[in-house]
Amino acid sequence: MRTKVDDCSMAVWKQWSKQAAELQILRADVQNRNKSGDNFYKMDQESIITILEELSEDFYLLAQVHVDKVWRLPEEFEDEQLHATFKLEAYG
Repeated sequence: MRTKVDDCSMAVWKQWSKQAAELQILRADVQNRNKSGDNFYKMDQESIITILEELSEDFYLLAQVHVDKVWRLPEEFEDEQLHATFKLEAYG
């Protein structure tokens, strides 16, 4: 069950991370077009593709960390519940 949920979650997060990166690039590209000056770096198509890939990967890794933390919550709850049960049994 967990494997199926993980596979589905990661597929959705992978798609989301790509879309989020694209939106970020579009926003940066609009701002990029409005700026000028000698010390300002203009993005070309090649750098946009590189940045898009890196952002997409970063967003995906971030989502992966969040999913892992969510999965740990029930495990931590079970550990605390088990610990509380042992304490109650020790008093009983």
